[in-house]
Parts: sequence; structure tokens; C-alpha cells
Amino acid sequence: MPFAKPSDRPPVTDDITPPHAVNPASTVIRDKNRHTAWNMGSPLCSYGTSVRMLHPQGNACRPILAIKAHSAQDDMARRTQFMTLSRRHVLTAALAVPLSTTLVACTTDRKSSDTLTGKVHSLGFLGQRHPDGLTMWRQGVFESPSLLTSLDLATGEAHQTALPMARGHSVVALSDGRLVCIPQNGDTVLVVDADHAHSISIAAGDGFAFGGHGWEDLENSLLLLPVMVSPARSVKDSGLLRLHDLQTLEMVMQKPSGGIHPHEIVYLKDEDKLAITHYGNIRQIGREGPFAFSPADPKLSLYKRQTLKNLKNYRKPDLNGVLTHLTADQQGNIYTVSNQYLTFDPDVQTSMFAAMDNYKQLTGFHVPALTQPLVEERRFALPHPIRKTNLKSGITQLLEADNTHLLRSQSITHHMASGRIFVTFAYSDNILILEGGKPALTIDAHRFGLGNIRGAADLQGTPYLILTDRHNGIAVVHAQTLELHTRFDVPLYGSAHVSAATA
Repeated sequence: MPFAKPSDRPPVTDDITPPHAVNPASTVIRDKNRHTAWNMGSPLCSYGTSVRMLHPQGNACRPILAIKAHSAQDDMARRTQFMTLSRRHVLTAALAVPLSTTLVACTTDRKSSDTLTGKVHSLGFLGQRHPDGLTMWRQGVFESPSLLTSLDLATGEAHQTALPMARGHSVVALSDGRLVCIPQNGDTVLVVDADHAHSISIAAGDGFAFGGHGWEDLENSLLLLPVMVSPARSVKDSGLLRLHDLQTLEMVMQKPSGGIHPHEIVYLKDEDKLAITHYGNIRQIGREGPFAFSPADPKLSLYKRQTLKNLKNYRKPDLNGVLTHLTADQQGNIYTVSNQYLTFDPDVQTSMFAAMDNYKQLTGFHVPALTQPLVEERRFALPHPIRKTNLKSGITQLLEADNTHLLRSQSITHHMASGRIFVTFAYSDNILILEGGKPALTIDAHRFGLGNIRGAADLQGTPYLILTDRHNGIAVVHAQTLELHTRFDVPLYGSAHVSAATA
């Protein structure tokens, strides 16, 4: 498979270096115009009849991200100070903040009489194709509040709640019913009760942002949250692995992750270890070139669960892209996915055509059909295979399919009952299925009524898999027969991932 080779990179080592800032002349200024649509004045700001939200301080709906300018030296000072803060300062609010939730009308298309139980949770952007939204993608949807959706599989009822946090990415459903709502490159995590009635926020701290996912250590009553340096400008800008007490939510320990932007976590039960992906992307000022990402050190890392000690790194020096998501099978293999894009300006037609020409030169084939999400996000995805890494041998295999089926990976999950690995690809709108040594099977997501597939999750203890559309639709699919059990017609508004809980 033809790929453009990464540019020359600085040498990397296995040293785990605390975060530090570079490029002291740089400044960060957020655009205040993104927030002009906010309704200022009342504690509960209604954007219509669908959803409402409350500002963390409970006074008024204000911009979630404050406007500020500061130098990289300031970033360094704040990070150093934050590393020494008492753990109580990590909590933004010690008291639960009330939220307002809405019951969403949800039609269902049931194909099976089997009874479903459990709940499905997803985070979206309030604003992306939302009737009461503040903004669309090109006007800064990443700064809009997030929208939490919880669907009861037994009743078909869906509750949606606007959350005072930006860039919602994933939900960790805790064993006690609470929901940990995590942003990607956002500064606030919200822990919401099962009824969406109240939330408590956890702050990343100045110079840091949350990495996108989390994990519940039920045995030790801890919550693990990866934290990234934001923005990372050097291979030495190590992220953090931060442990919080599940009851108080106070931070009890944090350690450098040893990599740039730690993202998704998988627990390896047999070895009592944690596997974590690192994007490995650095932000370069004045960067030239066609690619969206500047990978410096994408890698898969292993840690001892009890101490978070970094045990081993599986670097991907040949990867022109960021290492994003992962899953594990029962044979000691880790499966990872990655992404890289060619970006373009949709307002300048010549920019799109130039990107198309560049795409043909890099991949050997023309840009696939211009789907709506591809145009919305202003980028063409380069085809990336799945990487299968055996932890004992260290050998990595590339699992490939037709290039046109490997565009913009999103979720990857191991379905325990069937033993299959499921991978969703958003721009080609398909699901790749891996099973043992068999050839990869590709199926079209449209067969399940999904037009922009993103999320995939095992409904544990059942033969079923949960699949979600980015904007509308949750499908329950039999993982072995690939037959549709039920499709729930529920709007999701920019959802990235899905989590499922049977309890």
C-alpha cells in the first residue's frame, strides 16, 4: 500500500521526561467571536425546546473557554506549578452542579424479538446539525457545549443533556451508574449521575487538556484519565496519567505517560497491565506541507497497572499519521488504528482540486466520493491499515483491505462472545471485521441504517454489538450473523464514540 513517508524527525528515546514548553515567542489567543451566539443572563439558557444547560458557576451561560493570551514561558510556569498542587485543586467544583435533561422521542425498527437490556451512552457536539445548536463546524463547533445521550435499550427512551464542557469525545460508564464525560483536547471532565441531574467537574490545569478516554479500576476504586500537554510542540512534551479516587474524585497520583497525547486505554487482565495509544503529534508553527498531522513519536505503550510504571514502548517510526485507538484479543495481540489527512479550504475550489491531485499522487487512486462528513471536516483521509502487535514477540503485522475501505478510522473493539474485532471507518462508511487468521471482511454500514458510522462497542455478555452514526441512529447488531436486531432513530449530533453497559 503506497504511503507518503514521514518527514525527518528528532531522535526519540525511552526517557520519560516531565512536560516542558518550547518556542517562547509563541502566543495563544482564542477567537471571542465564536461565542457571540451565547444567551447571557439566566442560569438556565434555553436554545429551544430540546436541551438546556447550566454554566459551571450556576450564574449564567457564558463561553466555556475563556479568552486569554499568554506566552510559552507562562505555560511552563503554570505546568510546573500545577505538578506541585495539592490534589484537592484538581476538582473545579466540590458541589454537584444541577443539569437539565430532556426526554427524546425515539422511534425503533425492531428486527428481532430477543429482549434487550442495558444502556448506551454517547457524547456529541451541541451545534453540529442540532436544531438548537449554536454553531456549525466551520464556525467553531469544538468550542460548543457537549451533548450527552443515554439510551435505555429495554424501553427505547433516550435522555439528552447539554453539558458545560467543550469537545465531548467519550463516556466511561462507571459501575455505580455515574457517567464520566471526557473531552478530547478539552480542559474539563464532567462526572454526571445516572439521571443526568447533577455533575461534578475535574479540571486538567493550565497548559494541559484531557486526552479523550478513561478507564475505571474497579478493584482499587480509581479512575484513570490520560492528560496531554496542549499544545505539544516537542517530543519532550510528555502527557500525564492521572488517577482519581472514584468516590471523592480527588487526584491521588499522576505520572508522566512518556509520550505525546496519551489517548485510549485497554486493560490486559491476564497480565495486569495497561495498554495506551499515544498520538505522537506535535504542533508546528509555520508548518508547510499537505498533511494535517506532524507525527513525531506515535507509539503503543505498556504500563504496570498498580504503579503506572512504563514497561515498554512499541514505536511506529514508519507511521505517517497519529496512533489513535486500540483493542486487545484473548491471544495477547493489540490492534491499533491510525489516521492522516490532506486538508483543504472548501471556500477556495482550487485548494480542493490541488488536494485531490496530491491525494492521487500519494495513494495511486482518486479521492473517493465526496461524502458530507468529508466536506464538512475539510480533509481527505489517507488509507491506513490496522496494526496487529503481538506483545510477546513484538512483531507487528499490517492488516489490510481495499484502500477505499480504510478511510478515517474511528472506533475499534473486541467483541468477547464472538471473538471478532470490529473497526469503523467514517469516510468510507464501512465496518472491517477481523477474525483469527481469516481474510478481513468489509461490510457497508448503510445496511444498518447508518450513513456516517463512528462508534462501536461490545454489549458485554450478549451476542450483540452496538454501532452508532455520527449524527443519527444507534444500531444493535448480532456480532456473528451480522443481522440487525434494532435500530433506534435517535439524533446524536456529532458523536464520536459509544459505550454500553448491561448492568
